[in-house]
Amino acid sequence: GHTLGMLSLLVDGTDVFTGDTLFKGSVGGVRAPGSTSYADLKSSIMDKLLTLPPETHIHPGHTDPTTVADELEDNKFVRIWRGVDPEGDEPCKALDEDATLVLLGDDYDGGYKAWVRWPDGADDIVPGSRVQRTAS
Repeated sequence: GHTLGMLSLLVDGTDVFTGDTLFKGSVGGVRAPGSTSYADLKSSIMDKLLTLPPETHIHPGHTDPTTVADELEDNKFVRIWRGVDPEGDEPCKALDEDATLVLLGDDYDGGYKAWVRWPDGADDIVPGSRVQRTAS
């Protein structure tokens, strides 16, 4: 997930280096040049990385390390994917196009990352700075 050729490396069964696929409390984007799809990113995180043992240490490409257990419990994107929290349904403009804001979550750099749904039903993870809330 995140970009073509992105790899995560599991070392000694206890530490995984995730690059820009999964961050502490956030996920990678899927709109930059070379990015893969939302479905690919979600599958990489939910079907591969977060199936590792809960005590596995996650080392993202940026910012602080975390664990599988912590991301399952605290990552807002993961909580919605797991069905723990509901999706949002706020109308917005994302990348200057009409969309639905499913989640405005924290990003690794102190900013925000947004999960948006386009009118055709496709999902994307985009920079939060590129989302304008339109609800009053």
